[in-house]
Amino acid sequence: MVIKYRSIQTRPFLKTGLVFLLLLLNSISCSHQPRSKEEQTVILWDNMQAVALEIPKAGLGTSKLNKLKVSLHSSSSKTAILGDFVDEGTTVIFHPLVPLTPELEYDIYYEEKHIETIVIPLPENSEPPQVTQIFPSSDTVPENLLKMYFRFSEPMQEVRSLDFIKVRNLTTDSIADVFLELQPELWNKEHTQLTLWLDPGRIKTDLIPNRERGLPIVRDNTYEITISGTWKDYRGIALGKNYTKILKVGERDSRSPDSDSWEITSPQADRKEPLRVRFNEVMDAIVSEEMIRIFSNDREIDGVISFEDDERVLLFTPAENWKAGKYELRINAKIEDLAGNSLNKLFDVDLKKKDQIREKDFYMRSFVIE
Repeated sequence: MVIKYRSIQTRPFLKTGLVFLLLLLNSISCSHQPRSKEEQTVILWDNMQAVALEIPKAGLGTSKLNKLKVSLHSSSSKTAILGDFVDEGTTVIFHPLVPLTPELEYDIYYEEKHIETIVIPLPENSEPPQVTQIFPSSDTVPENLLKMYFRFSEPMQEVRSLDFIKVRNLTTDSIADVFLELQPELWNKEHTQLTLWLDPGRIKTDLIPNRERGLPIVRDNTYEITISGTWKDYRGIALGKNYTKILKVGERDSRSPDSDSWEITSPQADRKEPLRVRFNEVMDAIVSEEMIRIFSNDREIDGVISFEDDERVLLFTPAENWKAGKYELRINAKIEDLAGNSLNKLFDVDLKKKDQIREKDFYMRSFVIE
């Protein structure tokens, strides 16, 4: 196996830059003599993805591009993979619509004659992706839990995520249909964080889904969430092992968070120690991270938010040392607990009881740094 490096100009939707060419000396030929080194197809790599195939014209006869096709080796129908063929003089470059998948075999045909079978290897020095965090971190959740978040170390493939995330009720030893299927799915822009909703229609009291199917998760039951190790990232590399999360279901949360009861521990001036905010319950970490800001004299303080104690405590670490003075913790009213209850209203609110709904945009808490 020989590895060569060079720069190529890829299609507009692919990055330009340094790519490595992996020459497949062990290419498989189903019914023909092995091709010479000069006739062997080369895989073009970019950003650890197999983005193109460089097919030598030697042995292709008249080299009519419309006579070339690439198909999956496992496909009995020999259906062509979508992509473009570009004439580069002595070679033809095949740009598939999506990168080729590692550890799969692909056949190259010319005028329906088999030319070569190639195997896409794993990228060099590639580490498998990991599930880095699952929120909520706590194993104990309210019966009306609204959302869960799954974070990955690498961008994951565009797939139906519920094919790879399964839930089992360990109390009843049965498969549980918990998550709401949404299309498109709720990923962050980097495609490393997936949000899954438990069916809101089953959580809200007296809605038809609630009456017909009941709550997604039931009090005093224990559930096991399994993320399949076969799920692949954007490079085509699988997680390689299953990840599991246990949920022990407690009582329903029917109270809004109360920011007035939060315990604020102020750090000392001239240090970068974090400000600590202890909530009166477990909060939605992803929402809370976006809904809390620190101000001094109407100027927002730059810093980083993190959590501890299973999202019961928020830590704000400033970018620069704290200065002595008065500060304001500014809380967007849309901040939520695990049940989706905000500062203004419950998620499962009785709209006929208007006294249950407040209409403030922000809530403030003051603290002093000395």
